[in-house]
Formats: sequence, C-alpha cells, structure tokens
Amino acid sequence: MIRSEFEKTGRGDFHADFACFVFVLTISINHLLVRFCSIMFFGMKDEIENELPDPELVAQAAALAPAPRVLEDYIDAMRILRDKKFTFREIAEWLEEEFDIKADHNSVWRAYTKAMDDFDAHLEAEADEETEQEDALVEAERKGTLKIFYPEPVPTDAVTAQAQSAVEVPKAASGKAKKGKKKVKLA
Repeated sequence: MIRSEFEKTGRGDFHADFACFVFVLTISINHLLVRFCSIMFFGMKDEIENELPDPELVAQAAALAPAPRVLEDYIDAMRILRDKKFTFREIAEWLEEEFDIKADHNSVWRAYTKAMDDFDAHLEAEADEETEQEDALVEAERKGTLKIFYPEPVPTDAVTAQAQSAVEVPKAASGKAKKGKKKVKLA
C-alpha cells in the first residue's frame, strides 16, 4: 500500500523514509562496532596462556591439606549438652566461648538432627522452643519485667441478673415435660 501511494503521488513519506534510514544506519554502525571489538580482542588469545599446574602436584597438595572440621564432628558434645537441657542457642554460645567454634543455633540444630528422621527432628525443635520460652519467662520474672494481664471479671448488677433470669428456659418449654395420654373421640 505504501508503494502504491508513492507511485501515485510521485513522492514518498519523508518521515517514514528517514526513520527507515536511521534504523539501517544504526544497525550498520552496531555491526561495525562489534566487528571492530572482535578484531581488537582477537589477538589477546595468543598473549595470555593458561598455564595449568601439573595434576600430580595438585594431588599431592590436596593430600597434605588438613581436613576441615565440621560441626558434625562435635555431635557427642552436643548430645551431652542437650541431655543437660541446653538449648541449641546455648550450645552454639558454649562452642564459641569455650573452643572458638563459630556456629549459630540453626547450624547446631542442623548438625544435631542430621541423622534423625523428620519426626524426631521436629520433636527436638519443639522441645527447644519450649525450653527457650520457659527460660525467657524465668528471666522476665527475675528482672521484674513480666506482666500478666488477667481478664477483668464481668460486673454483676441488677440488670445483668435480670437478663440472665430472662434467658433461663422453664422445664416445660424445654421438652422435658411429662407426656400424658391423649384421648381420642370416636364418632
């Protein structure tokens, strides 16, 4: 359709032609730029050689490297502390204070429950949560910051007593009345 209008009028739409020219020019410039950069970096492959060490040397170094200690190595100590009712947070603090082992309560829990099935791990987590809540309550009581709010008693006045007596259902209305024999008249 654009071609037919061009042929009829003898002139094209200047803006459309210009936009097409700019588009083609942009693509051409980007293409040349990519080609130039690829030529520029092409020579770098030859200059940098990746010199890998001998595999036997790497294997010897690996054999001499000390094995890292993981938290699972201290599982016996964790079991002893859990038997003494330590929380996982307290175990992590104890490991850091006594032996400078960096651990948080989550990593201690993961290491401790790694060999357990999901149900036992869940029970351990619940027990730990209860212990931490109890410790927090004891600490709040000790500091005097524990505040317990009891529900206020409902005031009983004459209006409340009347409302309660109006609600009571008499025995006869409750359906527990004695059933008598019904007399049927025959005609």
